[in-house]
Amino acid sequence: MKRYLLSILVLLSVCATLCRAGEPGVSFGLEWGYSLSYFNLRQFNYLDAEGSRVNVDERLFKAGSNAGILASFGLNVGERCNFSISSGYMGVEDNVRLVPLIAGFTCVPAGIAENGFVFNLRAGAGMNVLDHSRILPLADIGLGYRIAFENNYGIDLKFIFRGVYDHPSIFDPTYESGYVPVENIRDDRAIYLSVGLSAAFNF
Repeated sequence: MKRYLLSILVLLSVCATLCRAGEPGVSFGLEWGYSLSYFNLRQFNYLDAEGSRVNVDERLFKAGSNAGILASFGLNVGERCNFSISSGYMGVEDNVRLVPLIAGFTCVPAGIAENGFVFNLRAGAGMNVLDHSRILPLADIGLGYRIAFENNYGIDLKFIFRGVYDHPSIFDPTYESGYVPVENIRDDRAIYLSVGLSAAFNF
């Protein structure tokens, strides 16, 4: 617990140093992104319809393209930083389409209203639109460049690395329904990793 508290304090200190004093202001954004999933980790442990234990441990390098769009509302804190809340639509994997709610931190070292390097950290969770009972945690890191215009308008062009955690339904042909009942599942987890590009319009 002490390590976590220390990490949070260090992160807050870094953010405070980066942001620098300045007048706060409200911001809005619209972001379109394209991602390429490249690695899936799946670990399943369950009982099949005959009572036999099945253990699956897969690490798959698998290519798949997805797109998404997010709208954001934020608050500029100081001259360099912005804290925001985003939601929209996000494609992740086959049968995984999310409506996420994400908290984000963005920093432009040169200044929010200036051209320059930009990076952001985001984390949250999303509801799978194909299975509303599945709420998936997610996080991503974005690195890129901000092209600033007048009146605090700007476009961020970013490279994004994203991870999503899931408890997917397990397919097994020994069951009449084709899927393992929840009561017969001992372990069920999956991690989807992807890289992508995004263009975010800020105003």
